[in-house]
Order: sequence, then structure tokens, then C-alpha cells
Amino acid sequence: QIGPLRNTRRRPRPLNPPPLCIAIRMNTTMMISGTSATNPETRFFLGGNATPQVIPLWEGTLLGGLDISVSLPHLAESEPDDSWGSAQQAPPWIPVSGTLSADSDVDYFSFSVSTGDIVLLDVRSGGDGNPLDPVLTLFDPSGMLPLVSVDDTPGKGLDPRIGRRTTTGGTYFARVSSAFPEGGEGYSYVFSVESCLSESEPNGTSASARDIAFGERRGGVGDPAGDLDWFRFTGRGGDRLFAEVTANRSGSPLDSKLSLVAPDGVTVLATALDTFGKDPALEFTLPPTPT
Repeated sequence: QIGPLRNTRRRPRPLNPPPLCIAIRMNTTMMISGTSATNPETRFFLGGNATPQVIPLWEGTLLGGLDISVSLPHLAESEPDDSWGSAQQAPPWIPVSGTLSADSDVDYFSFSVSTGDIVLLDVRSGGDGNPLDPVLTLFDPSGMLPLVSVDDTPGKGLDPRIGRRTTTGGTYFARVSSAFPEGGEGYSYVFSVESCLSESEPNGTSASARDIAFGERRGGVGDPAGDLDWFRFTGRGGDRLFAEVTANRSGSPLDSKLSLVAPDGVTVLATALDTFGKDPALEFTLPPTPT
């Protein structure tokens, strides 16, 4: 997967063939989702300490010193969701905040995909102070057959991520559990489902590059060996860009390279390798001339 394109003004199972996702985005302040108006206090595990600090937060606040900003909403996990039959629906691009509230607790989520979609499933447990070591398992539409289970993804510490290209459309299921039979206060996580628009071949040259816009993701497969995938976007002089490829962090064996090329389709402006494990990412300010 490559994505999203932004403008800045314990063992994953290898996938074969390996999907990748690329994104480009404008560089902006990182925003952290907050709590509901009825419960403005949130417990954070900070500084490698398993003792939570209670910080009053509400949407739109910015706390000096901590540099915490709250904007994008999260959905709250809703019990019961301990089996695929009671799985909570997880809409794409909307994170779900949950807690493994008791020993051996598990949480199931469902999401819909179309045939050929590339999806990224991600669990974040909030840093080294959170006692949770999450495990993420993807199930087929029957809810019974596990397709892949990931504990620790390289570059994400104890947190797992799964990237997969679906061969059959339908409703799939994901389960969040603990690597150890532990749960309770502070065993919190954020689960999210992200989809990538699939690449379209041929796109092996600058002349056949496929369009990608700020904030979008594009998914593809490096097949056959030596395959190149080109994407093009429209930017303005002075725009600050951030682009990354998510492949190895999603369990793919792909060791990718990311290059930013000038409008002439030849001049390389920037190149990235192994920024996050084997995944590249780059930040670059476009030249002042129109592009």
C-alpha cells in the first residue's frame, strides 16, 4: 500500500504475492481523537509508566506541554462482542477504541470488502506504558477459519498490523486479543480498517503512471520480480509532502524503494529506503516552480 499521500502545508505471516500500499499526504499537525462530551476524562499511559494519568480532554482542545490535540472522533467498542456472531461493525477509516476488560477477553469486529480489495487492519495499544500486548487475527466470511494471525509487526513494537488482498468479497471478521490471558483497566487499544484502491496495470513507466490524490491510498502487488509501479499527483510549488509505503509492516516480505520524480518523469528529487523497517517514507518540499 502506498498512502495516504499527504501535503504538509509477534510474527506476521508473509503474503504471496506481497501487497503494498502507498500514500502521500500534506504535512499537518497530528491530531489525537478525544472522548465524548459526557466523559471528558481520558486515562493515558505516559512515559513508560503503567500508572495511568487522568487528563481532562474534549474535542478541539490543545494542552500545552503535552502537545495533545483532539479532533477526529473514535467509535467506542460495544460489548458484547466476544464472538464473530456478535462482532461490532467497524466502518473503514473510523478508528474504534476498545479495552480488553477482563482476563481472556477478546473483541470481534466485522467489515465488508469487495473482491480484489487491499485492506489494512491495524491495532495500536498506545505505547510502552500500556500493559497490553495485542494479537490481531483475520477470519474469513464464515467467521470460523483464521486466515492470518499477527502478534508483533516489525517497526510497530508490540502492536500488530495485517495487510491482505481479498480474493472473495463479503463480510470478514477480525479479533483483538492479548498475547497473554490478561485484561482489565488500562488494557486499551485502537482498532482500524483502511482500504486501498487497487492499482491498475500497466503502470510501469512515468508515461503510464496512475493518478493518486492527497489523502488517498493505492494498493498493488510487486509481481513479477522487478515490477515498477508509478503514480502521479498534482502539487504546488512550496507544498510539503509526506509519502510512505506500507508493505513490510503489514506482513509482506517486500523490501520496497520510494522515489519522488520531477514532472519531466526522469529527474529524481528524493529517494527513501528502510525508513520503518523495510518500508520507505520521505518528506519533501516541492520546488517553487509549478508542478
